[in-house]
Parts: sequence; structure tokens; C-alpha cells
Amino acid sequence: MLGALALGLAGSERLDRTVGANQGFNHAGNIAAALLALWIVGFDVRWVFFAVVVVSLAAAGSTFFIEGADPGPLPAATRPPGSRVGALLRDRRIVFLVASTALFHLANAPVMPLVALAVKHVDGTERQVAMVVLIAQVVMVPVALAAGWSCGRFGRRWTFAVGFVVLPLRIASYALARSPHAYLALQALDGIGAGIYGVAIVAVCADLTAGRGSFNSLLGVVATAQAVGGVLGPILAGWLVQQLGFGAAFLCLAALAAMGTAAFLSGVPETRRPALAVPKGATEAAS
Repeated sequence: MLGALALGLAGSERLDRTVGANQGFNHAGNIAAALLALWIVGFDVRWVFFAVVVVSLAAAGSTFFIEGADPGPLPAATRPPGSRVGALLRDRRIVFLVASTALFHLANAPVMPLVALAVKHVDGTERQVAMVVLIAQVVMVPVALAAGWSCGRFGRRWTFAVGFVVLPLRIASYALARSPHAYLALQALDGIGAGIYGVAIVAVCADLTAGRGSFNSLLGVVATAQAVGGVLGPILAGWLVQQLGFGAAFLCLAALAAMGTAAFLSGVPETRRPALAVPKGATEAAS
């Protein structure tokens, strides 16, 4: 929904930076919410739920202040025949994008809870367990802003590739960690991968569906793949930890992440369309 709003309000030319700003504020809000919850718990844990209600109502009310042109659906006469989900999946680039994002989340979704368990396993404190989440969110704020700029400056593919490459390296490195401080230091890398993903995936989907009128459909397909990976990942990780231990579990998840990286690099080309060149003398003619 946020991606569709950003595309409608900012247009394709400013989409990447708009999504980057949105994601930056999103992660900053997560940090503020966590700090607020920690403060409220000191008075009464039940007040946290009242705070959630108040903030949720404020967020819902803020949507009434959003103004801008809504491009609306494409007219039936101009809507291309290949705008259904089935037609989208006949595009090789989209198939590789969906497969790579599914593997990304299959590997990444269980890592944060596994790291929290691993921190406790090496005698970490409750505060260090809480820092597992906060460290990643703090890093995501500048990374999301930088990703929006980078998608426009260097292209979507190479910006997105950084997030994909960092993931298997980060997960494999957890297998070598032996102290809470090492786990927390590596957790900062989570902010790089997740911060880039939230921005680049919207820009890539907008590029791949330009002129098809199926941007929301593709985002839905990608979100479904993400959800499937997010559900199966923790189940697989839990079984791996029980059978093989933390180190082997991290290595297996790193292998899945590497497969996702390979799928993305081999099957998803640069999707950003070059800016239209201004004909020579057009400026003088216009004046």
C-alpha cells in the first residue's frame, strides 16, 4: 500500500527517493516505539497496550492529510493484455525476482530470533537481547535513505545486489561468533540488507510493471513469496538448531541466502530506464 501511494504521489521519477524517505521514517518510528515501550513498562506494563491504541489512531488519522493526484487504474482500452498475475509470471525477470526474494526471507526471517537465543546461550544479558532488535533498526534508517539515492544514481540492480550479498556473509559470520558483543556487532549488518530491500524492491517492481498497470499485483506476488519464506524459515531454523546446533544452523541458512543471491544476480537485470535525452537545440526552441 505504501509503495502504491508513493508511486501515485511522487511518480516513477521520484519513487526511489520517496520510498527511501518513507522507509527511513518507518525504521525511526520502530526505534521510537521500542524506546517508548521501555519507558512505559517502568510504570505499568498494561499501559503499553493503551499507547499502541493511541499511536495507531494517530497513524490512521494522518492518512486524511495525504493529498495528491491519484493516477487511478488504467482504462480498460489501454490496459495491456499481460497485466494479470499469470502473465507477470511469464516474465523471466519476475520469476527470478520472486524466487530470490523468497530465498532471501527464508534465510533472513529466522536469523534475528536465532541471534537473540544465541546471545542468551553465551550468557548475554536481557539488555543485550533487546539490543539485537534496536541495533538493526538504527542502521536501517540511514541505509534506507542512502538506498533511495543509490537506486536513482547507480541503478536498482547494483544497489539491491549489495543487500543480497551482505546477507549470506552476515549469516555465515554468526557461526564464528562466541560472545554477545560479536553477535551484536554482526547484527548491524542486518540493517544493511533489510534497509536496502525495503526500498529497492518497490523501485524494481515499478520498473518491471511500467505500462502494464499491474504494479500492485506484482507487489502482492512478492509479498506472498516473502510471507512464505518468513513462515517456513523459522520452522526450518528451529529444526536445524535442535538437530545440529547454532553454528550449523547459521551455515545452512547462509547457504540458502547464497542461493537467493545467485538467483538475483543471474536472472534480474538492471530495470531502471534511462532518462530521455533532450534533443539538441530543444531548449533554444522552447525559449
